[in-house]
Amino acid sequence: MQGRSWRFDFDHTKATDGTAARDRRAKRRQSGALPRWGPSVSADDIIHQGTRLRIMAILNTLERREALEFGQLKAMIETTDGNLGAHIDTLARAGYVDVEKLFVGRRPQTRVKATTIGRRAFRGHIAFLRKIIDQAEAAKRRK
Repeated sequence: MQGRSWRFDFDHTKATDGTAARDRRAKRRQSGALPRWGPSVSADDIIHQGTRLRIMAILNTLERREALEFGQLKAMIETTDGNLGAHIDTLARAGYVDVEKLFVGRRPQTRVKATTIGRRAFRGHIAFLRKIIDQAEAAKRRK
């Protein structure tokens, strides 16, 4: 199977992209139960988890079409194969990363790259975190 590659096609029928959680937060925000952080800046429930945040941070340092091998990513994240695979699967189901399986000779090679949607979601999540930090620093200066 040398030179063959395929892209996983995950079932996108389930709301795994955090939309259901965002809808619930929006309803609570309208009722006054949650603070309003701004209309265009919100947390991304998928990226917010620590390992997935590190995966997306590493992948966002690469060029747009550049992919990283699973083994290299594992060494950078310092996690197990199963843990990394599960988090990559979650990101792939959300459309944030593309997973490519290749065979180099007889050896399998898995490569991961951030999608345009994933890069946009990561930038939005970072903006959300920066806004929290800015608000905390502003509150500290007022005291």
